[in-house]
Amino acid sequence: MPLVILHLRWEDVSAEQYTRICAVLPPGTASADGCRSRQLRHVGTALLGIEVWTDDDAAARHMNGLARTVAPIGLAAPTTVAFCMPEVYARVYERDLARRAAAQAGSGQPGPLTADDVDLAAGGPA
Repeated sequence: MPLVILHLRWEDVSAEQYTRICAVLPPGTASADGCRSRQLRHVGTALLGIEVWTDDDAAARHMNGLARTVAPIGLAAPTTVAFCMPEVYARVYERDLARRAAAQAGSGQPGPLTADDVDLAAGGPA
């Protein structure tokens, strides 16, 4: 299960359009559409998005329908860069998401990396 990372960019996006797209593509983690993480930023008039998917078919379906999703907001399909990372990074990423969710429920800060995380990143045991 490799990670699929999508970098999205829209130009000439108003503050109102940014608010509307955040309602349609909510930032955060673990959405129902299979996106594991989505970050959206409005910088000047550019809207920048980073999405992380663990299912390449779900990511492809999302990208195929994205122009239709954002059309009612007055936006065209974004400029997109997609790349994959090996499965070993997916396992570390999933652990990090779980650690961050647990930390947010408690102290609000993610915990430190553990020895298991370092082993996974180096290709060691799961």
